[in-house]
Amino acid sequence: MNAVEPTTSASPPVWRWPLLAGAAWLLLLLVAELIGRQLLVMPTLCVFRRLTGVPCPTCGATRAVRAAAAGHGWEAIAFNPGLAAVALLGVAWVGLRLCGRSWPRPRRRSTWWVIAILGVTAFAANWAYVIWRDLPPAV
Repeated sequence: MNAVEPTTSASPPVWRWPLLAGAAWLLLLLVAELIGRQLLVMPTLCVFRRLTGVPCPTCGATRAVRAAAAGHGWEAIAFNPGLAAVALLGVAWVGLRLCGRSWPRPRRRSTWWVIAILGVTAFAANWAYVIWRDLPPAV
């Protein structure tokens, strides 16, 4: 009788990586919040902004999460609307995975191209908004 033993994997399933990344980011946010309270100013976490002076596409994400945690949803969306969209998609994705389901996969190659073009356009529009929001007021 040949008994087949189940194999175990040392690495967690693929769907857990976004959860681990999100938890690490929230931990970083907590540390920044504690440092900010000591300094009475929130430190700039964005290396891209520190080096170039231009906000990166995700600039405002920390402020958005802080605003959302305080119950200011519209203010959170105003800081970085792309983050709000990605967060909603992430919540939907995790919900599907917990129910044992997944996103339907497009079968046609042209559908993938449309998704890619829409994604790049949304990314660029969000970055333009973040830069525009950071501009000094007109005199």
